[in-house]
Amino acid sequence: MMISTLLGLLLVEKLRIPLNINLTDYIIGLIVGALLPDADHEKTWAGKIMPLWRIWKHRTATHSIFAFMVPVLLVKLFPGFFYLWLGLFIGLFGHIVVDMLTPAGCPLLYPLNKTKFRFAQIDTGSLKEDMIMVAVMLITVYKFYDYLHVAAVSIIH
Repeated sequence: MMISTLLGLLLVEKLRIPLNINLTDYIIGLIVGALLPDADHEKTWAGKIMPLWRIWKHRTATHSIFAFMVPVLLVKLFPGFFYLWLGLFIGLFGHIVVDMLTPAGCPLLYPLNKTKFRFAQIDTGSLKEDMIMVAVMLITVYKFYDYLHVAAVSIIH
């Protein structure tokens, strides 16, 4: 979740998201999008709220490119919430990319093809993962604080 959120925060400047209006929608979308793919696992927070694990096995449908159709469809149905859906899309994307860094990988073309794609072999719970997560957490907290500060100043002025 942290890496997806950091990715989304770093993209705020590139996507020119108005900090004083839409940042909250965008961040909510990022967090939900980062958590949503793991709703297919019964022991996760997302899986307890939305038990998709009763329908799909872990890292199947919610970890495929077809999961990206959800925010795209939502933009079409509810265009007034564009930044929420954009955050959802980027959160999903970040989650899937990060899971592709693990040995288990992700079946990007599920259900058409069950081949799992992976970039690297970073084991979950390893020292390497812990070091990456600490760095990501520090950068995320810094960027989040920076955006909140800029948003607060722009609202005041």
